[in-house]
Amino acid sequence: MKKILFILFLFNSCFLKLFANETIQDSIISIQTERISFLEALLEKDSLTGSFVVIHQDSLLNILINTPRTNKGNTQKGYRVQLYSSNTAKTAKERAFSIEKRVLQKYPELAIYVSYNAPYWKVRVGDCITYASATKLRQYLIKEFPDLQTEIYIVPDQINIK
Repeated sequence: MKKILFILFLFNSCFLKLFANETIQDSIISIQTERISFLEALLEKDSLTGSFVVIHQDSLLNILINTPRTNKGNTQKGYRVQLYSSNTAKTAKERAFSIEKRVLQKYPELAIYVSYNAPYWKVRVGDCITYASATKLRQYLIKEFPDLQTEIYIVPDQINIK
């Protein structure tokens, strides 16, 4: 008798689980095709049970959910010109800051970024939105700093917008 009850229990559990998965899948598909928000989908009545969810929330939450995200800190994808990159432990840091100083003395208005991403010290210049403007900056920097021309190249980076 216990075996029969156990088998019936397993059958019932598996059937309910399969049925629940199918209704969840159907709900996901309907949400994707109708392009309604997650919260709107929760407010609709369930087709089988007639149950629904009541949400009590501040009206500002809807605004935050539906507002497109903006760039935090006014940044976006763009390009910079890398003047230097080295992982030489003894000299890389000193050289990076000396290159920064040289560029700042000649062009104080130019944005210069010295960074350390283990084990590399890097010096990057500019906030170029397009690859073409980064190419112009690169050509200009090669003319101004010919000793660095073998290390000057364009890299994609997160740039600051003014």
